[in-house]
Amino acid sequence: MWVEILFVVLLCIPSFQVAITDDETILYSPIYTNNTYLIDKNGSLLNEWSSNFLPGMSSYFLPNGDILRPKRTNLQQGGSGGIQEFTSNGDIVWDYTYYSFGNYTTHHDIEPLPNGNVLSLSQFYLSFDEIVELGRNPLITPVGGMWFEKIIEIKPMGPTSGNIVWEWNSVNHLIQDYDPMKANYGTVGDHPDLLDINYANEIDTSLFHCNSIDYNLELDQILLSSRNFNEVWIVDHSNGALLYRWGNPQAYRVQGERKLFWQHDASWIQNNCPGEGNILIFNNGVGRGYSSIDEVNLSSGNVVWSYTEPDFYSPRFSSCKRLQNGNTIVSHCDQDIDCFFEVTLNKQKVWSLDVPDYGGIFKIDHKISGGNYVDCVGSLKWEKVQTNQTVNGTFQVINTGTDHLYWEIEAYPDWGNWTFLPSSGVDDTTVYVSVEAPALQNQYFEGFIKVVNSYNEYDWDLIPIQLETKVTFGEIAAMNNYVSLHKQANIRVD
Repeated sequence: MWVEILFVVLLCIPSFQVAITDDETILYSPIYTNNTYLIDKNGSLLNEWSSNFLPGMSSYFLPNGDILRPKRTNLQQGGSGGIQEFTSNGDIVWDYTYYSFGNYTTHHDIEPLPNGNVLSLSQFYLSFDEIVELGRNPLITPVGGMWFEKIIEIKPMGPTSGNIVWEWNSVNHLIQDYDPMKANYGTVGDHPDLLDINYANEIDTSLFHCNSIDYNLELDQILLSSRNFNEVWIVDHSNGALLYRWGNPQAYRVQGERKLFWQHDASWIQNNCPGEGNILIFNNGVGRGYSSIDEVNLSSGNVVWSYTEPDFYSPRFSSCKRLQNGNTIVSHCDQDIDCFFEVTLNKQKVWSLDVPDYGGIFKIDHKISGGNYVDCVGSLKWEKVQTNQTVNGTFQVINTGTDHLYWEIEAYPDWGNWTFLPSSGVDDTTVYVSVEAPALQNQYFEGFIKVVNSYNEYDWDLIPIQLETKVTFGEIAAMNNYVSLHKQANIRVD
C-alpha cells in the first residue's frame, strides 16, 4: 500500500463520556421527493423545505441556520446540476445551476466551506476518440464516450450566480501503459500519485464514479471517494496533487489486500471527536456480501474501528458520521426502507429509527441545537434606478442563540458606494443600507452582504442584493435625436 503523508495525524485521543442527547436533529433528502426534512431521533418532524426540483444526494446545515442541498436538473446517475440554499423559513436565497446537457453537470455530493464557497463534485463528457487519445484501451471504452471527474469550487456571487474560483481536473492526473504513442504513457506502478485510465475496465460511462467529498480546513486538503476504483483519495487543495490513496492497491499495481467495495461517504472525523483526524467510511461491501463502517488511521493505513452486524448490507448509498460524544450516526439504505441509528464505540445501538425509503437516502447531516447563530432576515432589490442615484433599504440581524451575539458586516459587493448603519452590533438589530448605483446604465447587478459572528468566523449569514439601472432621460433624448437625424438622411440604423 502506498501512502505519501504530508501531514501529521495526532494519535492521542481524549476520553469522552457516551451520552444520548435529547436535542439531536437529523437533516435528510429522500431521492424521489422534492422535500428535505429535519427530524429528531424520535422521528418527529421539526421542519420541511420544498423545492421545484428533486434533491441531489446530500443536504447540509450551514452555520447561519440555512440548509444547502444539490438540486437535480437531470437523470444522470448521481446527477444534480445545481445547488440551492434555503433559509429556515423555506425561502431560496441561492439557486445556482451548473449543467449543460451532454457536456457537464454537478453530481452526488457538495461540501460547504468555512469561507462561504462550496466544493462540488462534477463530471464532464469526453468522446470515444478523445478518451483513446488519452491512452485508454479502445476495447474497454464505450463507443458513446465517458464522463470524467472534476472538482469545482464555487463562490456565490448573487441569488442565481456564482464564480468558479478553483478546479481540479482528473484528466491532468492520468497515467497509462497501454499505448506508448498516446498521452500519459508511463509505468503505472511507479506513479501512485496518478490515476490509471485503464484500471476500471468495466463498460461504465463514468470512469471514476466519485460519490462523496469532504474538506479539512487545517490541512487544506480534499477527501474523495471513488466507487469504481474502490478507493478514497486525498487531494491537495493548494496545488491539486494526489497525496494519499487507500482501499485498493490493485488500482495502482501494488500488492496488497483490497479493503473497499463500492464504498460511499468518506469523511474526516472532526476535531473534538474520538478518532479526530482519522477518516470514516461507509464500506458498502458489494462483492463481499456485507456492509461495514470503517475508521481508518491515515498514518498507519490500518482500520482501527469497524462496525457491522448480521444482515447489515446496503449495496447503494448510505452514510456515517462520528459525533462528539463518541457515537457514530448511520444512514443505512436498504431495498425497501431506510434506517437511521446511533452506535457507541462499544458497538451498542442507543437508538434506531425506520424512515420511508422514497427511492433511497444517501447522506444525512446531524447537529445538536444551541449556541449563537447569526440569522439575517430580508433582501435588497432595487429596479429602474438611475445611474449614480442613492437608494436605501433595511434588513434585520437576529440572534437565534441563547447568549449575546456580537456581529459585524464582513463583505459586500464591489460595485456601488455602500453605507451601513450600524456596520456592527450586538444581538437583534435593524441595519439601514444605502448605496450609490454604479454609473452604468441599463445594467443588472447582484451580490450578497455577509454578516459574521465576531467571535466565530464560521457563523455567518447572507443578504441577497439585486439592483437594475435604467437608461436616463438625457440618454433617451440623445438616442431619439440620433435616430431622427439618420432617418432624415435615409440611413438604416437597425
